[in-house]
Amino acid sequence: MSNNKFYIQLPMDFSYSECLKFLCRSDLECLFSVENEQIYFPLEVEKSIFLIRLFYRPQRLWIEILKGDDLTDFGKREIKTYILDWLDIKRDLTDFNKMAKKDKLLKPLAKRYNGLRLIGIPNFLEAISWAIIGQQINLTFAYTLKKRLVENYGKVVVHEERKFYLFPKAKVIAQLTEADLRPMQFSRSKIKYLTGVAQAIVDGKISKSQLSKMPYEDAKVELIKLKGIGGWSADYVLMKCMRCLDAFPISDVGLHNAIKFQLGQKDKPTIEEIEKMALPWKGWKSYVIFYFWHSLIKK
Repeated sequence: MSNNKFYIQLPMDFSYSECLKFLCRSDLECLFSVENEQIYFPLEVEKSIFLIRLFYRPQRLWIEILKGDDLTDFGKREIKTYILDWLDIKRDLTDFNKMAKKDKLLKPLAKRYNGLRLIGIPNFLEAISWAIIGQQINLTFAYTLKKRLVENYGKVVVHEERKFYLFPKAKVIAQLTEADLRPMQFSRSKIKYLTGVAQAIVDGKISKSQLSKMPYEDAKVELIKLKGIGGWSADYVLMKCMRCLDAFPISDVGLHNAIKFQLGQKDKPTIEEIEKMALPWKGWKSYVIFYFWHSLIKK
């Protein structure tokens, strides 16, 4: 087998099709693309940028390096680690499925989306930036802003006349000004928050490795210390990047709408009602909200 083509063995309860459905939820996504059920994305490893193609064969996720320097064994492990994290492949969903089967609200979702994994954001700065960008605007405009930021300030790799982008580095975002981002329709507050978070990462005041050593509640407190990061944003980062299974952005509008639709009610549930519903979800709250979000995808 070529060193530029290798695979990850998938668990039996992994649904590539449901994961693709989530990845395809916006045509404006700029950090990866899905074509003919294959995923294309760039990844920087050991200061080299690799363009990667993922494709599925029964119980195997194949990884093909389309462009990049010679791949070392370390680089190969790093690429595998990134994909395992991104698609949450190693997660044992046995207990989640057992819990969902006993829950009237979750049972139909767990059955319909069986094998769906919580698609994450392994890049810490990207996860925080996306949480900030998405505040108080609709999803389409959030994707538009991310696309403008990435295509103007992220590294690019060209393959067969197509451009593939990496999320900008912290040191790049930290130096951006209103003059740079206001013409792209970033609000002044978002500019302040994005550059502030990036500077905190550059200065070593916060990092993924630091947070990974903390209990969920302590990590949430640390994130909320950052300007522009409230409870929802902190939980989002802890859920999508840090993989805290009890991270639960309970104020999320999408969650409220999904529960309303699932219950067939006219009114959204109150926070108190959701808190009561969530009692049996302990240990899997992040997966629960992800399945609810997935239920809102129209494609």
